Amino acid sequence: KFMIDAYAYYNTYEDFITAVDVYQDNKDGSFTKFGVPVNAKGKVDSYGAALGLDYLLGKFNLSGNVSYNEIGDLPDGYINDFNTPKMRYNLGFGNKEIIKNVGFNAAYRWQEKFYWNSSFSSGEVPAYGTIDAQVNLKVPSVNSMIKIGGSNLLNKYYFTSYGNPSVGALYYVSYTFNP
Repeated sequence: KFMIDAYAYYNTYEDFITAVDVYQDNKDGSFTKFGVPVNAKGKVDSYGAALGLDYLLGKFNLSGNVSYNEIGDLPDGYINDFNTPKMRYNLGFGNKEIIKNVGFNAAYRWQEKFYWNSSFSSGEVPAYGTIDAQVNLKVPSVNSMIKIGGSNLLNKYYFTSYGNPSVGALYYVSYTFNP
């Protein structure tokens, strides 16, 4: 009825792969910036943890998880391209069979804002939260299931890394046959 899943990590890197900015003189007073991959001198640490909980309350399943990830200080002059939010979490609620042959699942996903660095592009990735949901209908007479659902149901556009396209809603209907 109750499940806990947890982990923690701590890493120390030598020769951590990162980048430095290099500028090319364009002979007109302007410069073109390039990110060049290099190994950082010294040690670089990263650490984090996550906790997941699932609880069966009667026929209902309540779930949630949270994760924390961070990189320690890089030596001066290097670009922090760890590129992950410090905090993110998911909350879920579902029932495999709320009424005969009908079930559902719903989830809320959230991640905090963070700064994205890469040789391609750099900038802030805003925090976002989104709702996903699905309804299932079992059709036992033909060993099948019909699913209707969507990701990002409210169609609030977001992006997960700087320079990527924005993600909108995805709605679907599926039919599964199990012979």
